[in-house]
This record gives sequence, structure tokens and C-alpha cells, in this order.
Amino acid sequence: MNNWEATYFDFDENKLKELIKDTRKLGVDLFLLDDGWFASKYPRNGDVAGLGDWTPNRKSYPMALAHW
Repeated sequence: MNNWEATYFDFDENKLKELIKDTRKLGVDLFLLDDGWFASKYPRNGDVAGLGDWTPNRKSYPMALAHW
């Protein structure tokens, strides 16, 4: 499962948790967190920005994705 079509750039940890909550029941065994999760020095909050710096956006992901 890929979050892109469901969320585009409008997502945070809570929205993703809700999105994947029941996916195992559907047989989903892989979740791809697409564009927009990185944003430390070079935020990518829209498609007019360049690719980011590959550091998790602490505003959206306070735990830096470590517990996923």
C-alpha cells in the first residue's frame, strides 16, 4: 500500500496510522511512505520544492519514524 493517492502531502503520523489501521485484514504486508515525510533543512510540502534532505520532518513525526 502506498499513501500517495490517499494523502498527497497532507499527512502526519496520526493520519498514516489511521490509514494503515485495518490493512492486515485486507492482506497488505507492505506500506510505502511516499513523498513528503522529509523536511529538516529543505522541506518538501508541495510539488514545487526540490527533494528533501532525507531527515524526517519532526513536526509531522516527533519520534522520527523510529518506532515504525
